[in-house]
Amino acid sequence: MIRISIGIPGKNLSAAEIGEAAIALDNSGIDELCDLLQQLKSRRAPDHLHLSTSRCGDGDLDATPPEPPDILVEELRIAKIAE
Repeated sequence: MIRISIGIPGKNLSAAEIGEAAIALDNSGIDELCDLLQQLKSRRAPDHLHLSTSRCGDGDLDATPPEPPDILVEELRIAKIAE
């Protein structure tokens, strides 16, 4: 199962307000994400990874602004749920 959700604190979103969620990766980013997901796989559920730009945390995510009309996501939580 793969489920994607988007939340904005204090705002109820409708599906019509969301165009898409995009993840942009180069080869090293793919390798890094695969390594992180393998680490998460070995942990007991529930657990999660928390990735962020340097403005919001550790700097796991690149802070380069995307092309408009897209906006940068500065924090990403990837959660492992119980099977």
